[in-house]
Amino acid sequence: MTLEQASEEAYKLTEKDVALSNKKVIKEYKKVLDETNVKVAKVYNDYLSNINPDDYLFELTKGNRLRRLNRQVNNIIAKSMKKIDKLLIESSELAFTNNYYRQQYLANFFTKNKAINKVSKSKMKASVLGIADGISDRQFLPKYGKLTDILIKNNQLTGKGISNIIQNGISQGLTPKQMETKIIKQMNVSVNNAIRISRTEANRNMNAGAYANSLELQQTGEDFKRQIVSIIDSVTREQSIEVNGQVEDSNGFFTYPGGVLVKVPGNSGVSKWDVNDREVVVLVPVGKDKTIEVGTNPTTGKNTKISFRNFKSWLKGK
Repeated sequence: MTLEQASEEAYKLTEKDVALSNKKVIKEYKKVLDETNVKVAKVYNDYLSNINPDDYLFELTKGNRLRRLNRQVNNIIAKSMKKIDKLLIESSELAFTNNYYRQQYLANFFTKNKAINKVSKSKMKASVLGIADGISDRQFLPKYGKLTDILIKNNQLTGKGISNIIQNGISQGLTPKQMETKIIKQMNVSVNNAIRISRTEANRNMNAGAYANSLELQQTGEDFKRQIVSIIDSVTREQSIEVNGQVEDSNGFFTYPGGVLVKVPGNSGVSKWDVNDREVVVLVPVGKDKTIEVGTNPTTGKNTKISFRNFKSWLKGK
């Protein structure tokens, strides 16, 4: 692999890391669904099995049964949403950190300094949580809002959606199966929203991690540039086609349609570009043959083909 190809491979490997985390998110949503359906089914069995559907609401107003059901379901949702939010934040941190180290490892095939530069926690904090501790961290702030705010909004939509389904379903005299079907549909919407958020945040944070590594390289006097690589297929967006192959300018900016300057692809501030963005940035050496596939292995010190074979061993040195 060339450095450019290996740099792109780093994204694919990091995407797999994020995908593993997303499986845990989906599993937690499944838990919410199962526990919610158990609570709803119990109410049907305990109070509505021999009741005319037109009288469901009246029956459940007795002893605050409906209110108690909603409270139980809301507690289930709230408990799991805390876990889901934690997983989504951790996956964003994983995206930033893992791609940062993978890009650094690749660059070290061509650098004199083989020491491992630890990831900047303040830059990661700015990128993932939208909190900048220092002036230099501000360039990593997400332009479309904090992840925590986005998650709160999604959680509120989930809770409100399920509550409305239960309230309206009882009022309309829905059967247990009809109620379950509607709850499943709402939960699928919530899962899809969560995975979309994860995918969007992961791509932006992978690119932010690559940018953080690029800044470290500049400080050591190493000459590399970042270049955009877009996934080109039938659903590629126009702006992705336009910026594909573009190399950052002397100030670290990429120029998007309309002259919009962007340092981190996926963080342009234009939602139609950023959501589900599929642009990544790769490292390209300046003043060197881009087709070279051999460098000094950062772990062994020997000239070898560029690969991630010794990456884990190298990373242990940090």
